[in-house]
Amino acid sequence: MHIQEVFLVAAERLSVMATAAELQVGALFPPFARIRDISAHVMAAAAAHLVDAGLGAVPDGWPEQREGWAAAARQAMWSPPLPSVPVSRL
Repeated sequence: MHIQEVFLVAAERLSVMATAAELQVGALFPPFARIRDISAHVMAAAAAHLVDAGLGAVPDGWPEQREGWAAAARQAMWSPPLPSVPVSRL
């Protein structure tokens, strides 16, 4: 298997993530506001492809049922801590 296959799987998954309304206004990709959800679905599709090809195993903590892989990928994402900003009186 070549890395190009994994990129193709990721591209195919991304291509179906835009809604009909987004496509109708000319968008090629879903909006950036949905990047974490989109990334989780792309990651799950790539992982499934690698497992199917015998080049990987189901990640630790992920369910055996693939329907839950996108949710597991989303849970595994790092989220930067938000800084605490004091509110001052004007």
